[in-house]
Amino acid sequence: MIWDETRDSRRWLYPDVPRGKWVNESMANPTLKFYYSDERPGWNNLEISAVGTKLRAVLNGVVVMDWDDKAVLDDVHRKHNVGLKGHIALQIHTGDQLKIRFKDIQIKDLSK
Repeated sequence: MIWDETRDSRRWLYPDVPRGKWVNESMANPTLKFYYSDERPGWNNLEISAVGTKLRAVLNGVVVMDWDDKAVLDDVHRKHNVGLKGHIALQIHTGDQLKIRFKDIQIKDLSK
């Protein structure tokens, strides 16, 4: 899923959910494979690529997001000079009762 945190925007971009609505499990790819820590292999493999306006995420070999945001980069994004650059973040929301661990993180520049 992609959440647009841009000031004056703050909305779901993928999946395309109307403002004020929230995402739910029925929007997930039905062939998605996800492993909990007590299941084998115990780790999930997530590959995310961002090339220009094209974003793609593959979780355990299943495409879970393939999106081109070219049409979404609007006046709000231009005003704040965002859309084609940003931060890489691994996120958990404050207050959640989850423990998340990461390993073998690699970053590769695809522009070369």
